[in-house]
Amino acid sequence: MDKPPLRLLLAEDSEDDAVLLLHYLKKDQWTIEHHVRVDSPQALANALTDPSWDLVITDHNMPSFDSEEVLRMVNEANGDIPVIIVSGSIGEELAVSMMKCGAADYIMKSNLTRLGAAIERELQEAKSREARRRAEDRLQHMAFHDSLTNLKNRHELEQALQKALEESRHANQSHAFMYLDLDQFKVVNDTCGHMAGDELLRQVSAVLKKRVRESDLLARRGG
Repeated sequence: MDKPPLRLLLAEDSEDDAVLLLHYLKKDQWTIEHHVRVDSPQALANALTDPSWDLVITDHNMPSFDSEEVLRMVNEANGDIPVIIVSGSIGEELAVSMMKCGAADYIMKSNLTRLGAAIERELQEAKSREARRRAEDRLQHMAFHDSLTNLKNRHELEQALQKALEESRHANQSHAFMYLDLDQFKVVNDTCGHMAGDELLRQVSAVLKKRVRESDLLARRGG
């Protein structure tokens, strides 16, 4: 399987160690599309404004900060970027503690043979998480929107009407409700087919969306 191009953020105070790490990755058939080396919290914060990083590799002990702070900053900025600790000296107890804090893996600088497999695993897991998140977002959207017109569905309309009625009763607030029906819509379906009827509904919905305010609720009762 071809390895994807890698956008790599390195938290490493030693430029020599960073060069050696990049050399190892290229030797292991990784294409480094882009990389940035940072050696301070401010530099890391600036780099994390870019959401497109595939991976963060961090040393454990650095003069300005350590892997624990790197993990915290990455989680606050974008908790879905995998973080691998590559260190010259880190005890097993500390390594386990860092993984509990969110590190994906820890690897000794003296033994980088596991690094390629760890990167592949974490990139695949990140891809799977993104796919699950998108699926969950789609399901969430489908629960509250009409699948044909992408307007709010009947359930959302009824919830909004209930809320408006309660506000009207208890807070003396006025609301307006407008119900639209398409004349001769059945004729369109019967003569031109349901695909034509569906397209008509989509076009009418698109026109209505341009005419309502952001504070208004536009919904499809049928469907």
